[in-house]
Formats: sequence, structure tokens, C-alpha cells
Amino acid sequence: MVFLGIDLHSNNFTCCFLHENGTKQKMTFAITPESLENFYRYLNKNTAIIIEASTNTFKFAEKIVDKAHSIHVANTLQLSFQ
Repeated sequence: MVFLGIDLHSNNFTCCFLHENGTKQKMTFAITPESLENFYRYLNKNTAIIIEASTNTFKFAEKIVDKAHSIHVANTLQLSFQ
């Protein structure tokens, strides 16, 4: 499983990947048709995604819901780790 955290902004988004072998990767994509097509190539049914809750989160999630294993929306103010 590859885990992907997304920080969504109005004109771009930053992705932090955590790969199965423990390596980490950070990439930024513009919210344009061309850049989104490039981003989609990183998604498959082995990708679990968490997206920070914001104004455009659910519209963005609709675009990728069929391309990933799972999508979760998180309010970062309510996250805690134990």
C-alpha cells in the first residue's frame, strides 16, 4: 500500500507519498487538466489517500475516488496521534 497525504490549495496541491519500502516523496501539482492527468498516473487501487478538509476537498475527491483504494478527509485540527 502507498499512502498519500494531500494539502489542497486553490490553484495547486502538495502530495506527500509514503511508499511501501518506507521511502518518502513530496510533489506539487497545479490544478490544471494537464497536471491532474500527470497526477492520476501515480494513483491505483494500492493507494490510500488522506486529504485535508477545505473548501474544495470534496470536489477534488470526486475526481480521484475511482482511481484509488480509499480516500479519507481529515480536519487537521481534530487529528491526534497516540
